[in-house]
Amino acid sequence: MRRLPLAFLCLLLSAVALPARAQDAARGGITVSDAWARATPPAARNGALYATIRNSGDAPDRLIGIETDVADHGEIHQMTMDGGVMRMRPLSGGLLVAPDATVALAPGRLHGMLIGLENPLRAGESFTATAVFERAGRIAIAVPVVAMGAPPPEGHMMEMRPGMEMPQGGGKP
Repeated sequence: MRRLPLAFLCLLLSAVALPARAQDAARGGITVSDAWARATPPAARNGALYATIRNSGDAPDRLIGIETDVADHGEIHQMTMDGGVMRMRPLSGGLLVAPDATVALAPGRLHGMLIGLENPLRAGESFTATAVFERAGRIAIAVPVVAMGAPPPEGHMMEMRPGMEMPQGGGKP
C-alpha cells in the first residue's frame, strides 16, 4: 500500500473539515456572517433566516432581498409590538446598512422571512441562500438549521453587541 505524503493528507483533511465551520461571505464592503435558521414543523409554509450584516465600506448599502431554493421567495421582515400584540411586516424599501455599521437579523426583531417553504427545515441540515444588496450585489451564504427552540449554532450572534444597530425602517441613504 502506498503512503500519502503528510502534507497531502493534511490538505485533504482540512478540505473535509471546512464545510463544518461557519464562514463569512463578503462582497463590496458587506460581510454576511452567523447565518442560521430554526427547524420548522412539518406543515409550516414559512420559516426565518437570521444573520449578522457588517458594512465596512464608506457608502451605505441596502439588503433588498433574500433568494433560496428552499422557499418560493424571501423578504426582510420587522417584528414590532402594537398594543401588546406582536406584528410582523415586510420592511418597506429593504434594510439600510450604514457605513461602518453592523445590523443583526435576530429572533423577535428584523429577520429574513422564507415564504412558501418547499419542505420543512430540518435540524442538522443546511441550505444556501443569497442575500441581495443594492450596491454589493448577490452574496451566497450557507445556512445551518438548528432544532426548534434551540439557541443559534455556537459562535452565531443572537444578542445585540456594542456598535450594532437595529434600524426602525427602510429609510433612504
